[in-house]
Amino acid sequence: MFTRIKCDRLLIMVLPSIAVCLLVLTGCDQDQKFNVAPVVGTVQFNGKPVTGGTLCFRPEGAADQYESGKPAMANIAEDGTFSLSTYGNGDGAVIGHHQVQYMAPQINVRPPEGAQPGQWKPPVSEFQGLVPKVTEVDVTEGKNELTIDLVKSR
Repeated sequence: MFTRIKCDRLLIMVLPSIAVCLLVLTGCDQDQKFNVAPVVGTVQFNGKPVTGGTLCFRPEGAADQYESGKPAMANIAEDGTFSLSTYGNGDGAVIGHHQVQYMAPQINVRPPEGAQPGQWKPPVSEFQGLVPKVTEVDVTEGKNELTIDLVKSR
């Protein structure tokens, strides 16, 4: 049987845990948004459009800055175009200096029936092993139009 003291003790122990869980689930800094600007463009290799993969723009803040912002991502369309998103679809990237990364598309193919482990290798994207020629860019206020040239990694 619970007494008033036991209930009070239980509340004192449980309420802080519930508060922490709510903060984690909702995000402590969800209201803290950095200013973004639209970023669109094309990705190419040897002058031809790259037809797949993902771009990531990771903001880099000043040395005295605790946080520099949320990264922006874009899937590259079949015509080589992209539109970065940070907080919403196509809203752009945080204004400032960024590291640019490219991830080649994954090709999902099942092994042929009867294939033995180690005897069959899945195909890799023709864009595997490519990296941005310029790995740092600045996003400024207003619309940013970029061409990202990819080169073979060294």
